[in-house]
Amino acid sequence: MSETFSYGDFVFEVINSRECSLGTTNLDMSNGAVAKSALSGEVSIPNLAFNNETGRKYKVVETTKYSLRDSKITAIALPNTLRIIGWDSFYGTLIKQLLIPSSVEIIGYGGFSTIQSLETLIFEAGSKLKEIGERGIAACNKLKRIVLPPTVLVMNKSIFYGTNNQCSIEVIYCGSTKMESTIFGESSGSFVVYVANKYPSGAKFGTLNTNKLDESNNVCTPFYYYFRRRLYTCKKSNYISKLTYFNTVIIIS
Repeated sequence: MSETFSYGDFVFEVINSRECSLGTTNLDMSNGAVAKSALSGEVSIPNLAFNNETGRKYKVVETTKYSLRDSKITAIALPNTLRIIGWDSFYGTLIKQLLIPSSVEIIGYGGFSTIQSLETLIFEAGSKLKEIGERGIAACNKLKRIVLPPTVLVMNKSIFYGTNNQCSIEVIYCGSTKMESTIFGESSGSFVVYVANKYPSGAKFGTLNTNKLDESNNVCTPFYYYFRRRLYTCKKSNYISKLTYFNTVIIIS
């Protein structure tokens, strides 16, 4: 069993002699089989956690499975030491705005799933994000736009799982990793996807292949995914003609 200790409002689990994770032991088990974090309101996870019994300090690098699941937290400051967002870590929270530190490399399964209040999800400049897990940003039906860092190499299936048919999300991606249709799988929402000119040609399945607007990387070419139980190939339609181009896109490098 992992060594645990309390520090501030949180319980942490020791990973090694220098690192720890936000633990799952500070939970209210009274609401059924699935544990729910008892935390609420605005919280801040520290960069360093101190074990007062041993006198040792640890860098906080991970949130473990269910660590803040279904808590009533409305805002959170994440540490700039964080590397991994664990399984369902923020599932069902009440967060409205979220800044992901540049240090985060992996968003695990359901990491930011079912945050019905989430309106803004921003990746900090210089993001090192490499992977977004299955259902990583699922059922966040108030989210309108997301800019995915160009560093992302792995996009697992059903990232946007469960978005409802009233939801429309603009996805801006300035990297060169091919997006598969499966990342929008099991969703009834609609998605407008913008990619940079360096996005691999021939990899735009189901897209409207428009002319490049600009050779620089600060202008993106749009293509459109529309999911209503199945994926439709884009055609030039009235809806497409109403799309506006971004004159400027913040490039995260």
